[in-house]
Amino acid sequence: MAKSSKSSGRKRSEILDALDIRKRRYVEARMEGNSKKDSGLQAGFSEAMAENAAAKIESKDVRRAFQELARAAVPAEKI
Repeated sequence: MAKSSKSSGRKRSEILDALDIRKRRYVEARMEGNSKKDSGLQAGFSEAMAENAAAKIESKDVRRAFQELARAAVPAEKI
């Protein structure tokens, strides 16, 4: 069991490390349950960017990071 949690932690780190700091903070805020707009503001994006987070912030790499982290955080039987 301990081995899988370590690899899960490493995978999480690798996924987030691939993003720039503001995108990383955005994904982390989304994982905490914040709205897209609130996550954008917390991450340091402008009001205009945060209001259009789906189009302006959520690039392919951000969506992939969020999906991977969500899969790691939520057991398959809960989905």
